[in-house]
Amino acid sequence: MHRVHAHWMTVLDERILEYLAEHELATAHELAIHLPATQNTILERLRTLAQDSFVIPLTNDLELWELGSRGAGYLDGRVRADQIVPEPNPRRTSLVLG
Repeated sequence: MHRVHAHWMTVLDERILEYLAEHELATAHELAIHLPATQNTILERLRTLAQDSFVIPLTNDLELWELGSRGAGYLDGRVRADQIVPEPNPRRTSLVLG
């Protein structure tokens, strides 16, 4: 199926999702080694993707990440990212955008 991305997504977001789909778990540091971005940029994108469960942090310090249900659905074309807008979640203060 065809992936439908959104204006808020970047090419890096897709590479992060693909990497997590292939490797199951990763840290921002590991992703920075394998993708063309700094660790800080990757962490910022992970936090954005986590707003709507494209990725899931597995640790409170946001060190370890896995692919979320929406991320998996996006990669196989079942989820249209253009119909989702990541929004800050006050219950998950470490992930609130801003």
